[in-house]
Amino acid sequence: MTESGQDAGQAWVVVAQVMRPHGLRGTLRLKPLTRSAEELVDAPVESYHVRLGRRLLGPYRVDEMWVSGGTVHARFEGIDDRTAAEALTTGELVVPSDQLWPAPPDSFYIHDLEGLEVRDADSGARLGTVRTAREGTAHDYLVLDLEAAPGQEVLLPLLPQFVPELDPARRVATVRIPEGLVD
Repeated sequence: MTESGQDAGQAWVVVAQVMRPHGLRGTLRLKPLTRSAEELVDAPVESYHVRLGRRLLGPYRVDEMWVSGGTVHARFEGIDDRTAAEALTTGELVVPSDQLWPAPPDSFYIHDLEGLEVRDADSGARLGTVRTAREGTAHDYLVLDLEAAPGQEVLLPLLPQFVPELDPARRVATVRIPEGLVD
């Protein structure tokens, strides 16, 4: 394992969770945090780092990456046996934000949405901020910190009738809060 010097100014984006190893030759199972397993496999990235707590390990150059049963399997240079792979279990596969591949059209990375100012679609009034986004079974959600509901986690379905506009460039999310969503 190689420990990297973590650049204090460098932002890292988590693209997968490292799960238990597969087999004896260092193959890692990865739970992608991208839209699909195929998107992670097809990503134009040659090497990744693994973050374990506060430690940043790598870079690890990709030898091979493939999808099997909806799970990404990956082999990296320098991870040659099960013991080396086990040492990375529960880590996060990360890339520097400046090496992140573009999101597909009408899609966003979670880190692009975090901190957006939430504005009412009809009045333009400031309502709060976007804490994060969460994947759901039927659709995704914005997790909002609303001034009208301090300390309450508000999940707003990420559907056009509730979120008519997301503009990360302007740092604004325009929303319609349905009646009864906030206590």
